[in-house]
Amino acid sequence: MINKLEDDIVIEVLFTGNFEAFGYYHPIKFESGGLFGYYPQNGFAKYRRIEKFNFFFAEFEDKDGRIGWLDIYGKEYYKKK
Repeated sequence: MINKLEDDIVIEVLFTGNFEAFGYYHPIKFESGGLFGYYPQNGFAKYRRIEKFNFFFAEFEDKDGRIGWLDIYGKEYYKKK
């Protein structure tokens, strides 16, 4: 038997564009203006390309063409040239 939810669920739309979710606890990938990001890690879309998270990191290419990794907490690590 399923118990009744006691709290209301509120969904607020913070971004416009396309959204993609990969699992219950996984961040939500979104697209806006031709760029991508993950919610809640990014407040706005800022990557040309970003991959799925794999062991707490997602590889990205930023709008300037630099390659790096976004960690699950929102910190960026850039690949050294």
